[in-house]
Amino acid sequence: MLALGARGAFALIELERRENMLTGEVELESRRHALSLERAPGDVLPARVLLNESATSAIALWTDGRLMRWDLRAPDAARIAQTTDAAPGEATVTTAAWMLGKTTLVVGTSRGALHAWFPVQRDNASTGDGIEFVRAHELARSGPAWVALASSARSRVLAGADADGAIRLWNVTNDPMPDHPGSRG
Repeated sequence: MLALGARGAFALIELERRENMLTGEVELESRRHALSLERAPGDVLPARVLLNESATSAIALWTDGRLMRWDLRAPDAARIAQTTDAAPGEATVTTAAWMLGKTTLVVGTSRGALHAWFPVQRDNASTGDGIEFVRAHELARSGPAWVALASSARSRVLAGADADGAIRLWNVTNDPMPDHPGSRG
């Protein structure tokens, strides 16, 4: 799990559960790995911190669009692998959610843009781990601010709610799904 303290302490915490098969006694062991969080004096904390499903990558996302990704494959030597802008222009990040499998991150903005980001392995990557987190799908270009996102636990379907009360559905690997009763899109 990831932990972000009020003063900016950022850490990956690994939990291990062991059960004694004879007595049924359960022991929990935790290991804390501090992560470097680059912030300017007076800078705000990230609005969201996210851990991928395999715990090999962590993401911090600020409302101004800054996205930092850490390579956690060796937790004791964790380092910032990439910094990018998830909300270019004047927009602010209003919501974000992982898709099934927690490799694709969908980010919604105050100007109605909605993009899906995911990791791409590249030989010529500018990152130390050879992986670049890229904006791969544009689900919406503009409109009312996105206020909520939810992904299906069984498929690649994403639901989004905007500030005007509209609900839209997408199959993130394809084009938007057809309108459903009660949705505007």
